[in-house]
Amino acid sequence: MTHAASSHPFLMGISQTHGDIIAHLFHLSGLGTNLPLTDDARALALRSMQFFERTVFAHHQAEEQRLFPLVLAQSADGAEREYLDTMIAKLTGEHRRIEALWTRLENLLKELLEGRGNAAIDGLIQELALDYGDHATDEEARFLPLCQEVLGRGGATPTAAELLHQPAA
Repeated sequence: MTHAASSHPFLMGISQTHGDIIAHLFHLSGLGTNLPLTDDARALALRSMQFFERTVFAHHQAEEQRLFPLVLAQSADGAEREYLDTMIAKLTGEHRRIEALWTRLENLLKELLEGRGNAAIDGLIQELALDYGDHATDEEARFLPLCQEVLGRGGATPTAAELLHQPAA
């Protein structure tokens, strides 16, 4: 996912993570639920479980524990801080919704790996992909440019790696 604002070094790492997540969801949409699962489908399901734990949940946690508090602390009193509070509450709510969708999907994937198919998997994968796409697009279009502005006022803007300390996927 490459948004116009992601040309700033600070935003590039976050944007790259969003792109990686969306790409993974796209690959997952090709899983296929015919039983017995092919070796490739089984490997994709297992990789997806690890990917969400290591990448998506860690990304959300890092944003919520490092980026959001830092941006709020450096924001201007009044309207800017109120706007950021509202945006952060919205993004955090979206994180919880995405995580809840994933938990439902993960349970269905476990059933699929055990040889029990479920027709709801395809729809849930699509719902998760659409929700995440909307979330990432909104975050990159509205929130991250404002973060860049707020954090840039203090001089050197931290890199995404410094802020998010994401583990290697």
